[in-house]
Amino acid sequence: MLEELRPRNQPPRSRNRPRPNHRTEPTTVTSDPGPSDRNHTSESVPELDRRAVLRAGAITGAMLTGIGGLGTVAGSTTSAGDTLWTYGEEEVDCSPPPATFGAPLTVVDGRVYAGTTCTHTHIIDAATGDPAVDTITGEEGETIYTRSTTNTAPNVVNDIVVTTPNNQELIAYDLQEEEARTKTVWEADVGGSVNTFVSAPTVADGTVYVSNHDGPPYLYALDLWSGQEQWTYDEHELGESPTVVDGVVYVSGRDGVVVALDADSGSVEWTADIGESSESAGTVADGFVYVGSEDYNLYALDSATGDEQWRFETGSSVASTPTVLDGVVYAGSNDGYLYAIDASSGEEEWRYDTGDITGSATVADGTVFVGSQGGRLFALDAASGEEQWRFEETELGEELFPRIVDPLVVDGVVYLASTDGQDGRIHALDAGVSGSSEDSRVLLGTEGHHDAWATTAAVDTRPSQTGDDATSDGSGQGTSDGDDTGGGNGDDSGGLSGDDSGSSFGGDDSGETTANDDANGPGLGVIGSLATIGGFGYLLARKATNTEEKQ
Repeated sequence: MLEELRPRNQPPRSRNRPRPNHRTEPTTVTSDPGPSDRNHTSESVPELDRRAVLRAGAITGAMLTGIGGLGTVAGSTTSAGDTLWTYGEEEVDCSPPPATFGAPLTVVDGRVYAGTTCTHTHIIDAATGDPAVDTITGEEGETIYTRSTTNTAPNVVNDIVVTTPNNQELIAYDLQEEEARTKTVWEADVGGSVNTFVSAPTVADGTVYVSNHDGPPYLYALDLWSGQEQWTYDEHELGESPTVVDGVVYVSGRDGVVVALDADSGSVEWTADIGESSESAGTVADGFVYVGSEDYNLYALDSATGDEQWRFETGSSVASTPTVLDGVVYAGSNDGYLYAIDASSGEEEWRYDTGDITGSATVADGTVFVGSQGGRLFALDAASGEEQWRFEETELGEELFPRIVDPLVVDGVVYLASTDGQDGRIHALDAGVSGSSEDSRVLLGTEGHHDAWATTAAVDTRPSQTGDDATSDGSGQGTSDGDDTGGGNGDDSGGLSGDDSGSSFGGDDSGETTANDDANGPGLGVIGSLATIGGFGYLLARKATNTEEKQ
């Protein structure tokens, strides 16, 4: 399993304070705007030995590749907040422009998936920052052809990449397919129009869930392997990314409600009012659903009944996705603050002034990472809110309101996209911690995830293309490697159980869709291949270490 990640049903670590019971009556906690917290004392974070391994791999890649690729790797020594590599400094091939990155990132099996305003989702080597190599064909510069801008994070489960390009159909892309023209195995119309987009998809136990606000239907459940519709929901306009926990799908959106539905049948379990329209995908933890609203409040609802437990008022809309760890909810508001709130009582623990609209946070190894408008990423102490370090994007146009898209931490590296609407970058920074994101947003695969959700959401076997014999994900095909760190890797997944769907893949109906039809910068050549081998060597070493620890 990933370092520092808590097993799925293990209780949170104690914060040395009692945890109140659910309240029977809702309460409102109103925050006083108060003075800015910008003067938090920065603290240096000690350098950790394990990060040196990644640095060495990245540096080796830089020495070998020179300036041949789109990825640029930093120098020989780094500390917390320093850049390990940057992708996109050279123009990303895009016609017509702009050419930028605007989607939260997904990082699975050592590969970063980044949506663009071009017609491709880029796949980047997480260790080196170079365009990824197709693990089946060996071709360099693998991308996913989407035919449109992609502003949502994909879900990558069982080696299937599911993504929702703007104004296009939901796309499923199979990493195990050998031919580029058959990698897009199915497409499905799930709503969306010129003026409305569909949500980021969420995959769980062989089913894809996605919502929109221009239906009906407003929510779709589709078979992961074929794209066949399982059920739909028609009552309320939604539009935010679904969250799936213990057989229940939770979705919010345009109509100012949260809806809970049975994941298998689509039957409605409850509907709760949250005041006004919501642009906040909910998160679920310890029997609560947490979701933001345009009425300036963060709501806590009982996950079994939908009853409101408390609400916390901020100074503006709460459009970010809240996240929970160790009994604390972290939520960004458009008032420029990140709030840390007691998850049971709704009492404020601390706030931090980012200076502008604040995005969705993630938490790793006692540090909260959050981006904001203005192109800044902040690393804050999770207990006190004190600033540890910050990163400021200096390569984008300040007059175009640059912003940092929701960050993600994997093995001591924080990955983030930055954009000003015209240009953009993908950065890998030394996180100053040794762990990975361990908060509810990331662990539940909501708008960006890493290997933990890829494992949790996977089924044990993939149906074959003929729909007959199941193919084990531990077979070594694609990015599967047979251990428990990858997306849907067979018997050690530890995730949701389930038999194969019996559905055949829909590759024959994929039409003329092709992948890899654009060059993504200069080829890596022999030297680049050696750099890629160095990156894979690091990943293999990490997985070998994990295997030894399990033994």
